[in-house]
Amino acid sequence: MDALLEFGGAPFLIMGIVFSLLIGAFVQIIFMRVELTRIRDSYGMLLDYLGGGESRDILQELALTLSGLDRANRMMDKDITQLYTLLAGCVQKFAVVRYNAFQNVGSDQSFSIALLDSEDSGVVISGIYGRDSSTTYAKPIKSGYSDYVLTEEEEDAIGLARRRYIDMSYYKGNA
Repeated sequence: MDALLEFGGAPFLIMGIVFSLLIGAFVQIIFMRVELTRIRDSYGMLLDYLGGGESRDILQELALTLSGLDRANRMMDKDITQLYTLLAGCVQKFAVVRYNAFQNVGSDQSFSIALLDSEDSGVVISGIYGRDSSTTYAKPIKSGYSDYVLTEEEEDAIGLARRRYIDMSYYKGNA
């Protein structure tokens, strides 16, 4: 002890610093131990959820699953694109106009039906009802117009149908 006093207070200062560092290291070890326990518990729960086994095997299985899901997603995107292409040519707009073709026949028995695709092409079908006979005929429509003379009711049906737009932008954006 006398030998320590010969150097003054420096050894006590050095011992104090070393002691402080040891306490700091001990506290850090305790925090690291708590964190390691938390990580082990999380890892254990993950293994229990995934059915146990080696972590490498689990990761390989997950990678295979993700690869399969990616392949299936690409196939569905292709199918959706094909379906959208087919849908563009299907009837998307329609309208019915009922009317009296003749004054002596009531109840709006005559009609014109417009059936159009996304490009306003399709057909207008008209049925003319009279007391003694009925006639039904169809006229092709291309981009909203026909090469045949259209009646006022047929033009009304086409105009109504053209205003009934089905918004397909959602499908276009996701296809």
